[in-house]
Amino acid sequence: MANEKYIVEGAKVRCNQGGQITELKLPDDHGLYFLDRPLLNDQDCIAGVNVLPFGTCKIKEHCQPSLAPCWQGTKTDTRIDGRPALIKGSFLTCYAGGCITIVEEGQPDVTADMVTNSKVDMAALLAGLNGAQITMDSNQAYQPIFNIHDNSPAACFTRAFWKDDNGNLQWSNNVPAIAGGIGAGGETKFKYTSQTQGERLLGANRSSEYADLTRSQRRKMFKGIMKDLEPYEKAGKLGKLANPLAYGITLAGDVGNNWDDLKQGHITNQFAAETGTDMGLAWGTIELSTMAGTAVGGPFGSAAGFVVGVVITVATDGVTIRGKTLRAYLHNWAKEGLERMEELWNSN
Repeated sequence: MANEKYIVEGAKVRCNQGGQITELKLPDDHGLYFLDRPLLNDQDCIAGVNVLPFGTCKIKEHCQPSLAPCWQGTKTDTRIDGRPALIKGSFLTCYAGGCITIVEEGQPDVTADMVTNSKVDMAALLAGLNGAQITMDSNQAYQPIFNIHDNSPAACFTRAFWKDDNGNLQWSNNVPAIAGGIGAGGETKFKYTSQTQGERLLGANRSSEYADLTRSQRRKMFKGIMKDLEPYEKAGKLGKLANPLAYGITLAGDVGNNWDDLKQGHITNQFAAETGTDMGLAWGTIELSTMAGTAVGGPFGSAAGFVVGVVITVATDGVTIRGKTLRAYLHNWAKEGLERMEELWNSN
């Protein structure tokens, strides 16, 4: 359990290519503390902000850290601000050729005064010292199936249509879009066939192959065709039902992913960023691609547009670049924008 102790600001770290030991910094904490010291997560790895230079460097002479986007070997079933918690056994790669490890976790020693002080939560204290779970979210039992850098088809589809590597539900964003795309395609097929067959059988310029049939016979044929189209009509109705529900389902997914903060009455920038981004993407891929394909090529264009939309969705939520999906990058950019706006507002 020694390597599972949680890491707080002030923890000592070393690089196997560096000349000195430094301390981890956390200028903006995550709102979670251990004995008044802020806890760190896997994304607290910004060079010059969280991780300071290690003096001399055996490779480049002067240490100029070029760090990976997140720590590895973290505790994935414990969340700090929605991210895996940093623990004693975590490590961080420097692209210059070094490996950064944690020498001391930074947790203060337990004194007799702390034990006798009634304000100290001894359960939380002992949990932190022994590496037990301090704070959990709704995905506490989730264990990533794939490596964050795995871009195999199976990994990409799992991230896009079930859960991402951090355990956040993605089906709430994309499954309703699948239903909406199928519905749009079904409605297109129903309307297109109804119109074209109606012209061929009952229109003023009807096809000559039906010239010998009475209107009653042609109407009966048309009803048979429409009967065969009932599954497409039902799919269209399903799509119309999925459309208004999609935003609610997406919102419910984001609420679930941020429930620990929300149940305490905290509406964080993270939640606002995730919700805004996910709402924008909810119908920005599959259904819009299906509708665009319909406008260009009727039912065949609709099917092609649907496939294109699924590919875009998998690219957005499945493929990882430097350990993050495009949706994750959009979340971060939106969060940073909100934080800047908040800073400007507070400064005025």
